[in-house]
Order: sequence, then structure tokens, then C-alpha cells
Amino acid sequence: MQINRGRIVTSAGEWALRLYDDWKPRLPEVERCPECNVTRPRRPTLEYRPQRIRNRQDVYHFVQSLAEESLEWLIALYLDVGFDLISVETIAQGAVDWVPVDKCKIILRGIQLGAAGFVLVHNHPSGDATPSKADWRTMQSLRRLSENYDCVLFDAFVVAKSGMRGVELF
Repeated sequence: MQINRGRIVTSAGEWALRLYDDWKPRLPEVERCPECNVTRPRRPTLEYRPQRIRNRQDVYHFVQSLAEESLEWLIALYLDVGFDLISVETIAQGAVDWVPVDKCKIILRGIQLGAAGFVLVHNHPSGDATPSKADWRTMQSLRRLSENYDCVLFDAFVVAKSGMRGVELF
């Protein structure tokens, strides 16, 4: 399962179609062949425009559909040094009141992607976006661990029907 543009995408084909939305084809223009003076359309070129994560609202845009889930999910948004989104990945799916957190997997995936850092988001199916003590301890531990690598935890959030709240890391 992947998250894209604020909704859950369930199939690889649907994910590919959603990614294509970020590649905007230019309309073909007509070109004239200099040898035979025949006009023909130019091939369209694709221009990639990365999604930039500038603030909490941009994060919420990608993960707001998590609030409707009945189980906890842990999602990572991997970013480059310019805060352009590299990848949005599902790290784990848990139960009603917990989700497993594999800290090494999260950091290793960021290193594989060449990310400068990542933002973690998980949901609370209970509807209350207040981070628990376990959320805070886990994120603090992950932040300290990530500082030893070239892929740091930028921020962490909890999403619920009541909205989105940050896990205060600093």
C-alpha cells in the first residue's frame, strides 16, 4: 500500500498512474522537415516537477486519508536536501492501538533512496491525534539513531479524525 495525494493507493498500476500526474507532457508542436518540407508533430517531452514539502500542511496533504483507517499505519516521507519529496512509503501496518517500528529498516531505506532525511507519520484510529508516551519515546530514540547516519528524522506526526499533531522531538 502506498499513500499519494492524500489517499491510499492499493495497486501498482494505480500508483503508476498517480505518479504520471507528476509528469506533465508538453503538447506536441509541429515541425517541418528541412529536406522534404513535410510537417509532422514533434514527440512530446516529459517534464518532472517534484513535490516540495514546505510545511505541516504539505505533509497533511499526503497523509490525511490515514485518519479514516481502522488500524495503525506507519508512513515515511523521504526528502532530499531541498525538501523535495523522493518517496512516500508504508513502513508497517499494525493493530488498533499499536504499529511495529523497525528503526533500522526506516533509516536503511532512506540511505538507499539517497534521502537527506524523512518525516514519519502514523495514525490513531481512536480519533485522538495526541501522541502517546510510547510515540514520543520511539521517535526520540529514532531521532538519536538517525543522527548517526546521513538520513535524519526531520519530524514526526500523528494523524487522526481530530486532525494532525506533531510529536515534539526537540
